[in-house]
Amino acid sequence: MNKGDSIRLILDYSVNAKEIQEGQFEDIELQLNKESFGQYHIKLALSQGDMAWDENLKKYVAFLPQEESYKLPNVVEYQLRCYNEGSVVSSNIGRFFLGDILSKEMLPL
Repeated sequence: MNKGDSIRLILDYSVNAKEIQEGQFEDIELQLNKESFGQYHIKLALSQGDMAWDENLKKYVAFLPQEESYKLPNVVEYQLRCYNEGSVVSSNIGRFFLGDILSKEMLPL
């Protein structure tokens, strides 16, 4: 994955040793980077239409448009939080790498 790509993030997570199922949670939030001064961060949520269930993969998939991925640093921290019936569970914080891109033009031109 590179900055400027339209990225599909496959949410391959388990809760209590069971893979997340469609409709299991009232809401799911994927946070990319800390909400802190000077650091670009993105919050994607199921309730906001930022992710959807992929029937072929049997997993939720989050969608990150190219204009958002341009703004992220090369090393991105992420965390998933799931909400249901007044209870929240969260994943460990993970990291992924975004490569640089030579062109800064948005496609299509």
